[in-house]
Amino acid sequence: MKRLIVITITILIAHSSFSQTDYRKGYVITNARDTLFGLIDYREGLKAYKSCDFKNTKDQNTTTYEPRDIVGYGFENDKFFQTKEISVKGQPSKVVFLEVIIRSLVSLYRFENIYFIEKHNNNFQQLINETSELLVDGKRVLKSTNQHISTMNILLFECAEIREKIQQCRLNEKSLTNLIEDYNRCKGESSTAFKAKKPWTKAIVGVTSGVNISKLNFYTGFGFEHLEGVLEVSRSPVIGISMDILSPKLSERISLHGDLLYVTSNYYNYTILSNGSFTQRNYVTIELHQLKIPMGIRYTFPKRNFTPYLNIGISNTIHLKSNSIWIQEVESNNVVATNKTDALSIEKNQLGLWGGFGILKSLNSRLNTFVEFRYEQTDGISQRIDIQSKITNFQLLIGIRTK
Repeated sequence: MKRLIVITITILIAHSSFSQTDYRKGYVITNARDTLFGLIDYREGLKAYKSCDFKNTKDQNTTTYEPRDIVGYGFENDKFFQTKEISVKGQPSKVVFLEVIIRSLVSLYRFENIYFIEKHNNNFQQLINETSELLVDGKRVLKSTNQHISTMNILLFECAEIREKIQQCRLNEKSLTNLIEDYNRCKGESSTAFKAKKPWTKAIVGVTSGVNISKLNFYTGFGFEHLEGVLEVSRSPVIGISMDILSPKLSERISLHGDLLYVTSNYYNYTILSNGSFTQRNYVTIELHQLKIPMGIRYTFPKRNFTPYLNIGISNTIHLKSNSIWIQEVESNNVVATNKTDALSIEKNQLGLWGGFGILKSLNSRLNTFVEFRYEQTDGISQRIDIQSKITNFQLLIGIRTK
């Protein structure tokens, strides 16, 4: 567990170390209503609402604009930010870069994780869904106020076709975007969706192989002396498939990552006990055929010739097949008695935590290759009170994945 904490800290440090610029084609609209075309640093997160780093060409110095300096900025076929004074409930008003998600008869805006709606270029309102505590049958329960639905009922009421959809609308970008596009269509108005060319959902699949280095430790009680000591480290190949699910409209860099990995681990242990009158030798072999299913979050840094990424998550290991053999030799008065039995009862699965980092390299317009290092720690193959275990895995993986 300590090593996993170290890796997590390393990931956080690497995040700040690897925080690179990502200049893309874009434009700035000045306060004089002139449009300047050039390169803008593409950001995800809070910085995008606070400032804009712009330069005319790749080799030119960067100019940083704050909201009061320009009318807005945007990227080709992608996000657009407009300077606007907003008032968030419970906070003083402020001037920010507000992301314009939909522009039409009814427009939709976003500031951080807060959404605003506007009709006829006025009636600019925050969409709110607070959680309140109610007393029901003597018990305190949390309930959503759904104030955003009341607001949209008033603004969008004249379009009967979408009234039912309003009642089901959730306070997230996808649900709001679909609803407001439907309303504008109902009123015969087209909508400008700045991120229209980006999909809501994208799947990236890959194949991988590599090596798994595994260490098994036991913490035993009386009667399990044959498992004491340091078991021989297992080194074995690993093969599998992977998938990333992300929403490019919301984030290009954060994805849900999962793998199906097959690995066979073999552990060996030899112990010898002697008290003068007899000698006991123990030979233990443990074999595991495992299907590993790590799930987690992946953060991919801005694209470069070699693009780094980080992973962290939880893992489930299913034992497709397992066995343990304990051969005991007891020698007394030059007579050797041999006994063969199970070394221990093995659980059906393991649960654990994992983390790692890797590098992507483009092969062509459709494929990336990657190399990745991972660390995993599981609760082992036995969780009995008198015999507990821990497995530590180090994996070096290489593979190919789609873009």
